[in-house]
Amino acid sequence: MHFKYLLLAAALGVVASAQSLMEALASQNTSLSALNGLLATQPDLLSSLGNATNITILAPSNEALTTFLNSTAGMNTANISGAVTALLQYHVLNGTYHNFTTRPEFIPTMLSNATLANVTGGQRVEATRNGTNVTFLSGLVERSLVSQANINFTGGTIHIIDHVLTIPDSVSSTAVAANLTSLIGALTQLNSVNSVNALRDVTIFAPSNAAFQNIGSALSNLTTEQLTGIVEYHVVNGTVGYSSSLSNETLTTLGGKQITCPQPKQHKRNPRTNRKRHLSRLLRRQLRLFSTVYFWYFGNDDDYRRPDWCGRRSYDVD
Repeated sequence: MHFKYLLLAAALGVVASAQSLMEALASQNTSLSALNGLLATQPDLLSSLGNATNITILAPSNEALTTFLNSTAGMNTANISGAVTALLQYHVLNGTYHNFTTRPEFIPTMLSNATLANVTGGQRVEATRNGTNVTFLSGLVERSLVSQANINFTGGTIHIIDHVLTIPDSVSSTAVAANLTSLIGALTQLNSVNSVNALRDVTIFAPSNAAFQNIGSALSNLTTEQLTGIVEYHVVNGTVGYSSSLSNETLTTLGGKQITCPQPKQHKRNPRTNRKRHLSRLLRRQLRLFSTVYFWYFGNDDDYRRPDWCGRRSYDVD
């Protein structure tokens, strides 16, 4: 008899996991009615999702979506052609993810429009587990917590989240949001804002305002060529430097120079200060960009002109 009950339970589990996407969303209508209504206005996307396999949908709760739609960002999104579709695509992970780890994972999404996701393989979100809590970090380090996990359907699974994800913004807009006024000033002086915004698959090691101020007197004496060289030395071209993989690598900067990232927790003496630096001091929170996924910050006492070792001290933006 006990064996029959096990078979029945297994059969019921198969039936539950075999529900379609529409059925899965409808089963959570008390939490997802706002999302269901928004998806109804996007028939092509809804059809594509219904036929997709091996995906994970991060579904904003009613409260999360209502708050967003009533915000300035939400109103702007509603008024821009294609923006709602792009936002919803950013909430769809490529792959089925039932569990997450304490080590950050950088997961590609369905958002691959080059205008909004100037990174190879689609724009990404960061996923991290802390105890029983799973957090997703999106543009401008916006946090979204999973409130209900693993609502399975035939094509994958759904996690309900408490905040709408933020699509990463341009390099310049992200720098402004991070209050990197000195960096923006340097780019503006070089008339390079638009060209930097257009870069694809790069990582920017961004000096803090204090780092610039430390050599403020020297800045006024730099030629345009010298300042260009400094800025280019902080941009790694052709590499998106995720914190989980940026170690034991030699990277080529936009200016053709090389910088080296040692293994985590290794020591290396700074040739200028003769002090040990730790890769573990790298920034733990990064700002998503269209083309760079990360800004990395350096602290006050670092030589911002030559970040030739990736393990420099950095500011946390929490």
